[in-house]
Amino acid sequence: GLGGAGKTSLMRALMSPDFKAPQIRLEAITDGIDISTWTINRSGQSVTFSVWDFAGQTLYYNTHQFFLTARAVYLLVWNMRLGFEHAGLDFWMNSISCHAPGVPIFVVGTHCDKVAKFDMPVQDLKDKYPGIVGFFSVSSASGEGVEQLLKQILETTLSQPYIGEHVPEAWLNFEKAIISNRSSNSLLKWSEVMQLGKKTGIYGEEVPQAVQFLHDMGSLQHFDSDLLYDIVIINPQWLVDVMACVVTVHNHVIKEGRFKHEDIHTIWKDYPAQLHDWLLTLTETFDLTFPLTDSGVSVVPCLLPQKKPQFDWDDVTALGDIQEAKMKYTFDYLPAGLFNRAQVRLCQFSDDLVIWQRGSLLCKGDHRALMVKKGERTVLVKVQGSSPENMLMLIHEVFEGLIAEAFGGVSYVYEVPCIDCVRQKIQEPAMFSSQVLRRAIEMRALFLQCHSMFHCVPIPTLQAVMPPESPADFELHFERSVNDLSAARLDLVHDVTLIFCCANKSGGGGDIIEKIQAGLETAGLSVQCVSDEATSEERSLSDSMALLQQSGCCLCLISNEFVLSETCAQYLSLATEHLKKPLVLGLVGSGKDWQQTALGARLSGLVYINFQREAQFDAKLAEAVAAVREKSGAGKRERVSGRADVFISYCWANSQEAVKAGHGKATSRSIGFGDPRKLKKHLEEAGGLSCWIDIERLGENGMFEDLCQGLKACKLVVACLSDEYVASKNCQMEYRFAHLTLNRPMVICVVGTGVLWESTEIGMMSLGHPKVNFQAASESCYDALLSAVTETLERYYPIKRPDSKDSLRKRRKSSLSSPGGGGAMFQELIELAQRKVYRQFSGFLDTAEQFPCLIVADIYTDSDNPADSPDKTEFSAVAAFADDAAADEPPLSDDGVEDEPRFQFRFRLLCEHEGGWHAAPGAGLPLRLGRDAALQLLGGLAPLLLRLALVLRHSRRSGLDTAADPVAGGRLLDHLRAAAERAGPEADLRQLHAALRQHLRRRDPGIAAGLRRCHLPSGKILWLCPEHQSQPRTVVLADAATAVPAADAGDTAEDEEEELLAQVLSVVGSGAVASVAAESAAAEAAEQSSSKRKLAVAGLGRIDEAVESPEPSASAASSAAAAAAATAATPVKDARQGRVGSPPSVRKRPFSAPAGQGQKSRACQLL
Repeated sequence: GLGGAGKTSLMRALMSPDFKAPQIRLEAITDGIDISTWTINRSGQSVTFSVWDFAGQTLYYNTHQFFLTARAVYLLVWNMRLGFEHAGLDFWMNSISCHAPGVPIFVVGTHCDKVAKFDMPVQDLKDKYPGIVGFFSVSSASGEGVEQLLKQILETTLSQPYIGEHVPEAWLNFEKAIISNRSSNSLLKWSEVMQLGKKTGIYGEEVPQAVQFLHDMGSLQHFDSDLLYDIVIINPQWLVDVMACVVTVHNHVIKEGRFKHEDIHTIWKDYPAQLHDWLLTLTETFDLTFPLTDSGVSVVPCLLPQKKPQFDWDDVTALGDIQEAKMKYTFDYLPAGLFNRAQVRLCQFSDDLVIWQRGSLLCKGDHRALMVKKGERTVLVKVQGSSPENMLMLIHEVFEGLIAEAFGGVSYVYEVPCIDCVRQKIQEPAMFSSQVLRRAIEMRALFLQCHSMFHCVPIPTLQAVMPPESPADFELHFERSVNDLSAARLDLVHDVTLIFCCANKSGGGGDIIEKIQAGLETAGLSVQCVSDEATSEERSLSDSMALLQQSGCCLCLISNEFVLSETCAQYLSLATEHLKKPLVLGLVGSGKDWQQTALGARLSGLVYINFQREAQFDAKLAEAVAAVREKSGAGKRERVSGRADVFISYCWANSQEAVKAGHGKATSRSIGFGDPRKLKKHLEEAGGLSCWIDIERLGENGMFEDLCQGLKACKLVVACLSDEYVASKNCQMEYRFAHLTLNRPMVICVVGTGVLWESTEIGMMSLGHPKVNFQAASESCYDALLSAVTETLERYYPIKRPDSKDSLRKRRKSSLSSPGGGGAMFQELIELAQRKVYRQFSGFLDTAEQFPCLIVADIYTDSDNPADSPDKTEFSAVAAFADDAAADEPPLSDDGVEDEPRFQFRFRLLCEHEGGWHAAPGAGLPLRLGRDAALQLLGGLAPLLLRLALVLRHSRRSGLDTAADPVAGGRLLDHLRAAAERAGPEADLRQLHAALRQHLRRRDPGIAAGLRRCHLPSGKILWLCPEHQSQPRTVVLADAATAVPAADAGDTAEDEEEELLAQVLSVVGSGAVASVAAESAAAEAAEQSSSKRKLAVAGLGRIDEAVESPEPSASAASSAAAAAAATAATPVKDARQGRVGSPPSVRKRPFSAPAGQGQKSRACQLL
């Protein structure tokens, strides 16, 4: 209750034989919490209470939260003389309900002898708080009502479900031994606790279990972090007093919520000096304090000033291409301490000068976030930056984790903004409630309309910005993340990587390297550089490899100095041998001694461009530009993916020009006044806009890939809708991709002569967009279209205003550097994708299970593998993925040497570092199965493995061998993609993950030895490698013993892998995996008999789809399918003994294909 309510006097009266408490004048207020023991003997029964008397001053509310437990009865005390309106009952009721929902609560009014009558909404309180046992009026001075209250307390206590629990007698004796030490010690070392356990009959792994039980009971406190593990707090009052030294009305050392670390000896002057640093760590563990970076100062958020400091926050209308995202949280009740604890957990991003009790300014890279507590129930979060969604999700997960961990009774609703309002830079965008969105999804609604500008926003668009919760959410978010990564990566592709030795940078003619780079850039080529100079400090080898991967070709500037540099030679080898990049050779420096070296011999067949003669530099530069353009395909990329203001989407049947050219077939109602192909000419000539139209841009990579890249590269889409348009599947796909996936602004042109399109799905999706009618014969419609396009472009892409905030906008351009260079925007997209996938995968683990959740498929090519054995199964990249099952050996070169290195498949764990996943230390777990069975196993797990593979392919430091060997890695990814497509939406990812996880733990119990569980500042617990364990405020948790499933006696590695294969196929169905070979062969036959076009939508890879071309002959397709089916039905060789037998997938248990097989997942539908 509130301060001065009479809580301490009431407890004295309850403990007194006459139920009266002596009245003490000018009694000191309770400081923090007073703890005492109270034993009652009634009717032969003995009940012992641990009484916690909470201080009522608001200052202490932030520490009370740590001690509200569900194994208790609560007395909520209020002073009847002050009246109900000043009792503060709602605050305390909500606080108890948040931390310990469902516990019994006694509402006790004191000083009843001084009040004749009082008014209280009893029934309303009971309806709102069902835990209320009753309302009581007492007087601690006269004893009135105290005995009746005591009787009810006893009766309620004895009815609680935990009363009478069976507890091991040794544990009770252990508790007594612990309590007996309180008289002399408040702390015990872990070794001393172990000794007490032995004395009471508890040994080994049972001691931590008993300690955890007593921790939950409140008898002691113990923390499983490495820094705190060695000390056990056996006296709860000691812990309370430690916190009261920081959060107290008597403290004069902590000024405006900050204290210097040199003052901790004053704060905890009554405690041993050797414990002071430990105590500071303890307060950080409780989210009570956090240290400022390298300043020797800690902050206590609940003691910070209330006043908001002065700081700049950019107006949303002046941000240019910098985006602002926001979320608003509305709580039924916002508990004391929740917001301040969130500030602590986000401290690594805090601006040291802009933090106050009700808000924080956070900075992460080029992103800024503002987190503010508004009123008593609302928290507003705004983020500005090139890709603000990642930081917004990070903050959301902090609140989400805190509520799950310590505020279980809290309920809240969050709101997300209207996407169109955000695009138009509206200062106060309309907000959609998560409750309304969930209801709309449940009712399968297509749109919601905002109440600000009345935009019609598609439900999938809003669903994609909500934190994912359901399987459908995760699927949609995964698609969106891969789309965004692929689109961003497309922007980051550069034409040429310049490989040179830093010793050649200067010469008689100045910096020759700089002159070559400047010449290439002047010619319109995008250039990145790698050299031996950048390896140690500026750029790691993995960064440089990522640059090479993103390059169209490489210009290697060879010299005598170049061949002496091991780093330069390594880069050249990576580019030409591993990445297979086209090579242009240039000669710099002086002399040609390099030709006599081994590297020179390897390059002897290549023609080089000689830059050694300064007089011929311009001519040689022109040669280099031409060679780079030819080998990098720069011109082709410019034509296909060049930026355009407007993309014109139309159906050929509505264009008179297209029909005359034989591109389409008109119907009696398809040709109206306006011709979609004439729109481009008017927009370009009258409006100065650049336009993308199919007849000029198709043909480079296949129709669908060109359309995809054109839509990604445009700012706005002009959709020419008609009855013929909505009847075309290709047009429908084009419209949905632009509208739902890319969220492109649209202007609608109504063409043709029909009106039936208005009642279709496309017609509904067009609501809210500007419309221009081209069916009626009027030349003014062309000007109306130009006006609509111009206004829409200005609304969504406002002209940048030169002001003091221009530097913020410039940061976006610099952030769009190569992913290998650590570009900020690309890094944020990577982190966001990984955050969403981890959110799903971490949910697959059981609550008590301690094991990494990120498991990937990889290859292994190193002969020093500790897991190597003479009987391991190896393949070459060609043999591993060949359609011919007999292709067990790699092809040989003319001199009898294998052209490709041999490898084996393996499973590996990942370090779960939020800045970027990478392979954990160790060799992982190699597969011993034969080729067919191994591919079948990987194919069965494909729905699970593909998610990680598609994200990791964009990472610059995955540490996987599939990244180092693009050929084998690409083929493995293609295999996973094909198998996942055929598995369909029925594949249960949770079951697949559980089967794979248990297999790894059974095969190799120490597979996670290179990782440790770590508690992050944000509150998350992740498995990290040694490098990331040492990051600031990352606490390594003590290892806990967990049961490892035992392997069957006598089972070999192959036996267990076959068992895993059987489990996997029982989940996805054998047909889904076995059909890969059959469909692959059928597709190959079909490709030979018809022209195919490549579809590359959303960056999820390419599949073959026939587009307006003859169908393959039925005989060719059926014969190929029959041959493949025969191959699939052929018995495979046993992986261990080389004998012919049944497929290993049916060795131990049968499997059946799930119902509905053959349907495609949402990701596959998108493909």
